[in-house]
Amino acid sequence: MNCETGCRLSRSSFPAALLLLFLSISAGADDCKDNAAVQYLRLIENMDWQGMHERLARDARYLDPTMIHYDRPAIDLSGPDDIVAFWISASAESGTSSITYDYTHCFETAGYHIIRYDIAVEASGRFWGLKQDRATIPGQVTSVIRIVDEKVIEHRDYVDYAGADRYIEALRSSQ
Repeated sequence: MNCETGCRLSRSSFPAALLLLFLSISAGADDCKDNAAVQYLRLIENMDWQGMHERLARDARYLDPTMIHYDRPAIDLSGPDDIVAFWISASAESGTSSITYDYTHCFETAGYHIIRYDIAVEASGRFWGLKQDRATIPGQVTSVIRIVDEKVIEHRDYVDYAGADRYIEALRSSQ
């Protein structure tokens, strides 16, 4: 089919195309229920470091290029030991006591799982320069996770750190 003969939707196919678009948008969160990548993220959410370690491939990589927002190098780690050690250390340093993810959209293509989710991290308020002992910091994350043979071989996070900073600044201003 070339564009001269078939690139436009006919009037009869337009409602069907709208219905398919609506279903793909509304089904986004439902696609997260049995998603293998979400199962892996739930290990992080539950701070199940042993389970996370077991789910990572021997040559797994974890990357967070958005960490440069804080004038720090992008995170680029290899191997389950280093990846899990990073998560344990970051949680301990920030005084994280709970992590909650609300999965809003998930899809898989060619072995890559793309997951968008809202996050709420309960951590030390002092870590964030707040006067309160505990604070729940919200945010948004898009993760791209590649899974082969039930093992995570790559996990990339793209975090809205600027949004978290705006929230923390608003908390500071209200204290």
